[in-house]
Amino acid sequence: MTQDFWSFCLSRLEQELPQQQFNTWIKTLRAESGEDAAWTLIAPNRFVLQWVRERYLRRIEELGEEFAGTPLAVELKLLERVPPAYLHDAH
Repeated sequence: MTQDFWSFCLSRLEQELPQQQFNTWIKTLRAESGEDAAWTLIAPNRFVLQWVRERYLRRIEELGEEFAGTPLAVELKLLERVPPAYLHDAH
């Protein structure tokens, strides 16, 4: 259902936003399946996370409610980067 929800959001937002904004802010997000009507969107960096939170999160939540017929909680998270292995072996 995650992909269905996110595909729905992507298609709607693509129609609503200028192409450049859509490509820059929305397409860079990754959706992860949620539990109990909660969804997580993973942003590639802090700048995207902040921008999406301030400008698009409410609309994404509205689309989630429209899709599911019930309010959905949408959480934004930062992509966790795994440090290179050599950092752990430097002793």
